[in-house]
Amino acid sequence: MKKLILFVLVSIVIISCTETQNHRKNKGFKIEAKVSGLKDSTLMYLKDINHATTIDSAYVIDEKFSFSGKFDSEPKFLNISTNFNLDFDKINKDTRTTDLAISKAILIGNEHIIIDATKENFDMTINAKGSKYNDSYNKKIKSIGKLNNERSALFWKYQLMSGGFIEYSDSLKSFITNRMDAIKEEVQDKRMQFIKENTDNYTGMIELSYLIQNFQQEKAKELFDQFPKEIQESDFAEKVRTYIGIKPTYDNSFSDFTAQDQFGNTIQFYDLEKKNIHLLIFQL
Repeated sequence: MKKLILFVLVSIVIISCTETQNHRKNKGFKIEAKVSGLKDSTLMYLKDINHATTIDSAYVIDEKFSFSGKFDSEPKFLNISTNFNLDFDKINKDTRTTDLAISKAILIGNEHIIIDATKENFDMTINAKGSKYNDSYNKKIKSIGKLNNERSALFWKYQLMSGGFIEYSDSLKSFITNRMDAIKEEVQDKRMQFIKENTDNYTGMIELSYLIQNFQQEKAKELFDQFPKEIQESDFAEKVRTYIGIKPTYDNSFSDFTAQDQFGNTIQFYDLEKKNIHLLIFQL
């Protein structure tokens, strides 16, 4: 009887473990967001930044919206945004950039993400929880968020002045220009420092890819070599690999087939493998 009970218990544990593994394998991602200040029926988009494709869209209801799906590989660098709405007839001195559009980048896998933000701080909020990948991205945002917000505010004020929506003096316009340039340099320095301190995560590689031209090739390779192999071989590192001279590898396997040439002769692709073939491509 004891052996029977033990067998049943072991069977239950095995079945439970199998179901848990299957759940993890089959689960996808879910993003739930509450953004105070967003109007109902605003259309939000979820886009893959690396591949410039739209993954999902959703309407805002009671300041909330959600996306769901499943990634075939992870992590994914995504952008959540509205359409850019530039209506010159509605722009005035009180118009803010968030009245035109809001946008936020996140780095996630097949995980459940909760975002709680306001319309004004949506782009730089670090209150996006639930992703082991996005933790490092939040760390980057925290280091430059205030500076980016200041620069965005100054840039929009400059645009309003240039468009004649608010009065200004030449000295004020010059001050704003100089301050934006100073912020840009400070942000870049912080991002470069972030890369050096984060060669163990995907955010560090994404930043290295964006700022790769600011590093000498030798220094870029030194940083690249510090990343785990998994990150080095990811799509996020493609630009860096090219910059430091790592040539892509290709799969030499192919599917054999037969076809007719311009003279009506039947040609087998396999027979061409070891011949010196010249391929002429004409753009129509």
